[in-house]
Amino acid sequence: MEFDKDRLLEAVGRAAVVADEHVPVRLQITGDGVEMSVSRSDLGEEVEPLDGAVSGELDELKIAFNVRYLQDGINAVPGPRIRMEVKDSNRPSIIRADGSDSFRYLLMPVRV
Repeated sequence: MEFDKDRLLEAVGRAAVVADEHVPVRLQITGDGVEMSVSRSDLGEEVEPLDGAVSGELDELKIAFNVRYLQDGINAVPGPRIRMEVKDSNRPSIIRADGSDSFRYLLMPVRV
């Protein structure tokens, strides 16, 4: 998946308002795109389609992350675009600068 770094940070920031350290942000990845959601019984739900490109062979995948670790990884990426590599919901994802292999951020998913 490829995203504009600033737009993704804004979307994750909005999700962080609802999420906390015990409530993960969920990504639903399909061939058509990515949708981010977070839900809490006391605050409600935030669902947002993410503006990005999905590549590779993937039917549908749901994966969840600690919102703070996701924000940290995105913030650390040098450059204006990021690439996020996701294999399945139980394996770590890699966040890197689009077009560069000099930086890698390993992000462990949360089981839900």
